[in-house]
Amino acid sequence: MNKGEIINIIADTDTNYAPYYDVLPDLINQRGYTSGIEIGVFCGGHAEKILATGCNLIGIDPYKNYEPGMPLMDNQDDWDVLHEIVMLRLKYDNYMHHRYDSNKSYELLKNAQFDFVFIDGLHTYEQLTTDLDNYEKSIKTGGVIACHDYNHPTFPDLTTAIDEFAAKHNAKVIVCPLHLIYIEKTW
Repeated sequence: MNKGEIINIIADTDTNYAPYYDVLPDLINQRGYTSGIEIGVFCGGHAEKILATGCNLIGIDPYKNYEPGMPLMDNQDDWDVLHEIVMLRLKYDNYMHHRYDSNKSYELLKNAQFDFVFIDGLHTYEQLTTDLDNYEKSIKTGGVIACHDYNHPTFPDLTTAIDEFAAKHNAKVIVCPLHLIYIEKTW
């Protein structure tokens, strides 16, 4: 795939997912949040909206081709080009990127505290369960844990993982546009 095709994927992603890009920025502004984490930066549109609030953000995305891959992004060269483009897009003073998987990043961040985490990384039950269990420890009481692809027909195991997590903490799942949810940390 050439650079122009990858730029088109970014534009299409921004158009298709724009309805949920304002949910976390609105919470950030309403609650005065100053720091957060986004697992699964992909094209950077959501991160860019968060950064525009002035909030400090750590993005976590290895930009790695996982088998069986994503439609249209099925080789490591494409992921490397996407990473290069997105890093130019997210060239903000309040942004830091970890090009690691979320497990390695958690080891680096586990002693820090944040106002929110947005999880949209590797879409398996096991990884989402691990991310929820790990990163909720780094979220301040009153902060939020947000996830994407809740009740998405392609990823039923993600909904199960989120529901189990919410039940374990006696927390309410707030459903937003385009399969986005958040849970306020009250424990």
